[in-house]
Amino acid sequence: MLLWTKRARRVFPVIETQAAKLSTCADLKYVAVIESGLRPAETSHASAKGWWQFMSGTARQYGLDVDRAWDERTDLALSTKAGLKYLASLRERLGSWALAMAAYNTGPGRLQRAREQQKRTDYWALDLYTEAERYVPRVIAAKIIMSDLPRYGFAQGIRQGWPAKPRGFVRTTLAARRSVKVLDLAVGAGIDLRVLKALNPELGTDELPTGRAFTLAVPKGREDAVRKWLGGAARTAAPKPEAPVVAAARPVVK
Repeated sequence: MLLWTKRARRVFPVIETQAAKLSTCADLKYVAVIESGLRPAETSHASAKGWWQFMSGTARQYGLDVDRAWDERTDLALSTKAGLKYLASLRERLGSWALAMAAYNTGPGRLQRAREQQKRTDYWALDLYTEAERYVPRVIAAKIIMSDLPRYGFAQGIRQGWPAKPRGFVRTTLAARRSVKVLDLAVGAGIDLRVLKALNPELGTDELPTGRAFTLAVPKGREDAVRKWLGGAARTAAPKPEAPVVAAARPVVK
């Protein structure tokens, strides 16, 4: 709870802003608390990833780019917009926020089958598997405690948490089949590698994505240095080697 509270200072305002834009419930931010602990690159054993723990297929359905080099499930604003839209669609389909959250956890098809088999439509009356039965109460408990931290013995509130760091943004496109290492960009632009990687959890490899547009977050004031270095990298980066062609082995005929 202490770590959730510290992270919430820089995460909750983004979720609340997106919720206002979509005219949906801002308290859905507590779903993100339970899903990821408010950590961008959290990954489950089933390969769900990001702030809202999207599976890759569902993420793509809601407009997120998911590939090896760049994964928008870890982009707070974009994944929040997708997560809130998905939860709102589940509520419209199932009739309540409790059922929407349960379906988010267990899958809408599985939840709907349970309702049909048990002839019950109220979440609290359904017999579900243990994780799904615990899920909605955990979200509610997070809201109750984090909304009144002193009452539950916490000396510091969300306002004493970790502030968002000032950031700038650089939009760029690198030509396909160019190899540009994240480390080289960090050194060339005068940015600590760990800082650059922390600002861009979307990066999935040690190389920048190529053949597509993407937006890098950088420390405020380093935008021009990054643009200048990337401009040089686009001209001088070595092409990626072609994958070797392996001839198929001929079958042995006895």
